[in-house]
Amino acid sequence: MKRVFKLGILLGFIFSLCTTAQAATTACKINGVVTDSISGEAIPFVTIGIENNEGKVLSRIASDALGKFMITASTGQNYRLVVSSVGYGTKYVDISLSENEKNKDLGTIKLTESLELSEVTVVAQKPLIKSDIDKITYDMEADPDAASNNALDMLRKVPMITVDAEENIRLNGQSNYKVLVNGKSSAVMSGDNVKEVLKSMPANTIKNIEVITNPSSKYEAEGVGGIINIITVSAGKPTVS
Repeated sequence: MKRVFKLGILLGFIFSLCTTAQAATTACKINGVVTDSISGEAIPFVTIGIENNEGKVLSRIASDALGKFMITASTGQNYRLVVSSVGYGTKYVDISLSENEKNKDLGTIKLTESLELSEVTVVAQKPLIKSDIDKITYDMEADPDAASNNALDMLRKVPMITVDAEENIRLNGQSNYKVLVNGKSSAVMSGDNVKEVLKSMPANTIKNIEVITNPSSKYEAEGVGGIINIITVSAGKPTVS
């Protein structure tokens, strides 16, 4: 009887520790929308970073084409949100999360156009997204999450690309796309092979990911809805003989 009683106390103690640990790692969803301070129009693909009290960047994401973003952080702590976009001044938003806070809506964050870009600021706040007429480029080297994730995990963060629960990849909601590596087709990057290859590829081996919505004839992509072009870190480096 005593043994059963002691076992019950031990199990209760273990359950209490697990519950405490789970509570300590509860994440809060922080969301908002970024607009131009003058026109009020949404700014697409804004870089959103979150820093701790020591100024260490914990995570970085890009807003969507409508300026909307959602980033997570552990509750019960204070943070600084760093909002930046090319051509605009960087904005800092101090955030305090309570222990049980699950969602925090920051509403509208307005950025003001900057005529002069400080060289130091450009280096410190390197944007995640570069937007061109026919493509966007996600800078993997500017995202701290790339150090510990695989390529498929990081693909979830790239605008216009979605990865569902079954790890099926969609480009603009379509499965009719082509995956290239350094601008070239690869037999392994087709069909169900794609997600398996991306899961085995460390994200820190990738320099950036290009999402090409209107591919030209040079990509030999006639009939496809778009291209995901993975540029590796080693691409373009001279070969040592």
